[in-house]
Amino acid sequence: MLHVHHTAEDDLLWPVVRDAVGGRSDDLALLDEMASEHALLGPLLEAVDGALTRGGRRGADSRRVGATRTGGPRRPPPGASDPQEEVALPLIDRTLTEEQWMAFGQGATERVGPDMPRFLPWLLDGADADTTARVLGRIPEPVQQTYRNEWRPAYAKLDRWATKSSVA
Repeated sequence: MLHVHHTAEDDLLWPVVRDAVGGRSDDLALLDEMASEHALLGPLLEAVDGALTRGGRRGADSRRVGATRTGGPRRPPPGASDPQEEVALPLIDRTLTEEQWMAFGQGATERVGPDMPRFLPWLLDGADADTTARVLGRIPEPVQQTYRNEWRPAYAKLDRWATKSSVA
């Protein structure tokens, strides 16, 4: 899901934002930084997927996955500002028309496809109330209602980490 999310941004969102900002160097620098972070994510996601496919971290791949802790993109600690949320989303708000933003949403939704009932709850899993409200506020009301009434409750029931015992 993270791969779909980032490739949708890379293919459908950032080029449109780049065109919309024109030659504003500060905005272009921010977009270049976002592109650099996304370029680092692909190999990291592949390493994690490989480790999970094998059932854990082993051999050379485990060293590579472990090494990503210091060599990969740095996320802010909990409570600190998130560059994408604090800078990129306001840039999008300043530059894209509603039509452009909705076109991105439609394209991203098509890429997620039938996984949307799990994607949006996954995306918002652990988000604080303000972040959740901002994200939901950017999507049509019928989708918000479906998220609240169907997708979020179904996602909450999933045993994603196999912690619920089925043994009586």
